Amino acid sequence: MSIYVPDDMKERMDQAGELNWSGIAQAAFASAMVTNSFQKEPVMEDVIERLRASKAEYEQFETTEGSRAGREWAMKFAAYPDLKAMGEMDLDSYYGDEPLHHVVDRHLGHDGDRDESLFFDHDTRKMAGDEYVKAFVAAAAEVWQEVSEKL
Repeated sequence: MSIYVPDDMKERMDQAGELNWSGIAQAAFASAMVTNSFQKEPVMEDVIERLRASKAEYEQFETTEGSRAGREWAMKFAAYPDLKAMGEMDLDSYYGDEPLHHVVDRHLGHDGDRDESLFFDHDTRKMAGDEYVKAFVAAAAEVWQEVSEKL
């Protein structure tokens, strides 16, 4: 399958960096198919497919935004000990019930005050989800790997 993308959109996509464009397109296709199927009376399979597509879109957005924010934080705002701590974190081996934003905040020495957390959105008054946090930490860790040997 080939997809046409206007030149200006292709330029912006190239500037956005390494995103999973195939995954983004697949989530959009799944969402469109589910939306189309709801023109008739929905059955539970349609509901499940719609929610799966919505979940995929949500997770892709959270991962993209978390990665962008983590890299920006690391490049512009992080202090040495915090960036080093991010570089040493291994969230893949964490299997607890606690939300990852608590785990990371505690690792950084934050006492649980949401205003001190890197993951509290002051506009929505909500904490970031696990997908966002994982991507944030991974992007910050990548920056740490790029700079740590030069410090």
